Amino acid sequence: MRYMQLSEMLSMLRYEARLSANVAHGVQLADAHRYLLRRVQEELWLSFDWPHLKMNQTSSVNAGTRYTTYPNRVTFEGITGIETRDEAKDWRLLVYGIEREHLNYKDSDADERDFPVQRWQNYLANAAETINSNMLELWPIPDRNISLRFFGKRALFPLVEDAHVSTIDGPLVVLHAAFELLQGQDAKDAQVKLQRAKDRERMLRLRQSAPNNRPRNMAGSAAGTRLRPWIEYIPD
Repeated sequence: MRYMQLSEMLSMLRYEARLSANVAHGVQLADAHRYLLRRVQEELWLSFDWPHLKMNQTSSVNAGTRYTTYPNRVTFEGITGIETRDEAKDWRLLVYGIEREHLNYKDSDADERDFPVQRWQNYLANAAETINSNMLELWPIPDRNISLRFFGKRALFPLVEDAHVSTIDGPLVVLHAAFELLQGQDAKDAQVKLQRAKDRERMLRLRQSAPNNRPRNMAGSAAGTRLRPWIEYIPD
C-alpha cells in the first residue's frame, strides 16, 4: 500500500490523464478532480474488505444508555460485529435487530433495564437529515456500565484537504480516476489505463490476503493454500 496526500494524488492524476502538469492551467478543474478522487476511493473501500483496514475498538457505555454513538474509527457500513462482556467477563456477540417481541419483553420506551445487553440496531433519530453521524440502539437498556467491542473495517477518512492522506492505495485510486477522465475524452488508451488499475488492484489484494492464504514460492512449505475469491471494483 502506498498512502498519498491529496495534493500528490492530484499531481499524479494530471500526468496519468495526460493533462497539463502546470497546476495553474487546470485550476478550474481542481475541485472536480478532488471530488472524483474522493468518490473513487469510497467505491474502492466499499468493494472489498481490505485486510489492512481490519480493526477493533472498545468503548464504554453508561448504565441507562439506550442510544450511543459509534467510535470515531467505525461506521455502520464497516461493522462486522459488536461484542459485550457478560457476567463471567467473557465477550459475547450481540445479535443485530430489535423487533416487537423484544420490546414486549423489555420495554425500552418504559426505560426497562437489564443485563447483559443482547441486541443492537442502527439508529436514525428524528430529523436525521440534521445529524452528521448514525447512532446505535442497544437492547435491553443496560442497568450498569458496560463495554462494547466493535470489529470490522476501519472507517474511510475522506480526502477533503490537500494534506489529507488516502485510506486506500493512492496510485490505485488515481489510475481508476484517470481511466474515467480518459474515457470521457474518448481516448484510445483509456482501456489500457483501466487494465493497469485492475492489475494493481489484483496485486494489492494478493498481498493483502491472510498469510496462510498467500501463494507460496517454490521454496514454500504450505501446499494446498488457495487465494480467497473477490469481486473486482468496476468503475461506472
